[in-house]
Amino acid sequence: MFTSSPSLCLDLVTPYGDSIFHTQNLREMAHSLKQDNIAITVHSGASLYKHAEIYRAVRTGQVAMGEIFIGLLGNQNPIFQLDNLPFLVANFADAHLLWQLSRPYLAKELIKEGVMLLFAAPWPPQGIYSQVELTDLSQLHNSKMRAYSAITADLATLMKANPTSIQASEIAQAFSTGMIDSMITSPSTGVSSRAWEYVKHYSDSQAWIPKNMLVMNQEIFLSLTASQQTALLEQARKYEERAWQLAAQETKLKTQLLADNGLTITKPNQVLVNQLNTIGTQMLNDWLEISPQSSHELIKQFLNQRVQHD
Repeated sequence: MFTSSPSLCLDLVTPYGDSIFHTQNLREMAHSLKQDNIAITVHSGASLYKHAEIYRAVRTGQVAMGEIFIGLLGNQNPIFQLDNLPFLVANFADAHLLWQLSRPYLAKELIKEGVMLLFAAPWPPQGIYSQVELTDLSQLHNSKMRAYSAITADLATLMKANPTSIQASEIAQAFSTGMIDSMITSPSTGVSSRAWEYVKHYSDSQAWIPKNMLVMNQEIFLSLTASQQTALLEQARKYEERAWQLAAQETKLKTQLLADNGLTITKPNQVLVNQLNTIGTQMLNDWLEISPQSSHELIKQFLNQRVQHD
């Protein structure tokens, strides 16, 4: 059993490097919690555990906290695939609405394994990096495309590309060794991996807005004093809100940096939009087939509220 103490030191692991705004946000939160006698050591860049290992490390109590890409748990339960579904959300407002509706479902699944959901932090909208300017999906046929979750692997397959699982920290090496020659990811990851050294074009398709989540071992959380628990939850709420603000800023800044470093930025033409939307509809229908009825109601609620909001 874990025992509480007036001053507690917790390890927090993340697969992302210090240049990524998610990691910077975690470090700011850790700094803020010092005043509440909670010392958090942030281990960035997959320095303690690889991305695929972080959830298990938190669940088993090897570390107290970890930030992971939500879609990485897609094989565990369909609800973790939701924010990776292409063209379900079109902007940050949509993504935030979907998160507020789906959050209780994710939290319920996590707590079954003794893991607490603290917050979610979005990435900028996803775009397609390629060697040529995309005007038709046939240009991606047989390409070697990076996949970072089960659903992005499915997407690559539907695009008739060959999905290859590559961590964010391994992108540059994967391109340079020929393991991949295209990818769908955020402008942030494009900049951090110096994508302009390996590809020439970025299609700003805004395909979806995936999120990371910060999770914590429940037993370790319960070992905190009541005041420490309150402080941690309050700071999590604060830094979740900050993460959404940072993501919007990041989108504009990093897309411009891609252009400044020589990538040609384009918006999908109507042919490409139609092709991507067809795949998006197919993937949503496939997701609903494997999801419980509660997920069907969730999607209906989201689509209804989104229309009212629009």
